[in-house]
Amino acid sequence: IQRMEEKIKSLSRENAEMKEKLSMSSSLKRHASLDDLSTAQEQEIEYLRLQVMEQQQMIDDITIGKERMLRQKPKRSLKPPRRHVVETFGFDEESVDSETSSITSYTTDRTPATPEEDIEDSTPKEESDLRFRQ
Repeated sequence: IQRMEEKIKSLSRENAEMKEKLSMSSSLKRHASLDDLSTAQEQEIEYLRLQVMEQQQMIDDITIGKERMLRQKPKRSLKPPRRHVVETFGFDEESVDSETSSITSYTTDRTPATPEEDIEDSTPKEESDLRFRQ
């Protein structure tokens, strides 16, 4: 919105300058005869007129866009912002540190019949699953 307002200001300023030039050149045209004005000056005057009209159209378009944005803004703010909720599922720091926590039980509750190779292979996956569950 601020960029659009700055653009409107600059275009309005340029538009006013163009209108001023146009009014000066048209006052010259009234006092001088058509033979005295060169074709280049007439073309410049026509170009300035077209530029003023084009800038006025741009100003109107930007103003309409700004009004639309201002009308839409309150609609968005009516919705409450979404907040990310982290659920701990009943775990707190004390239970994780205690001997009865699932991590401690997991690492200590191994059957003696389990070969060491199987423990090493499956441990990273099981640990990541456990971390994910927490």
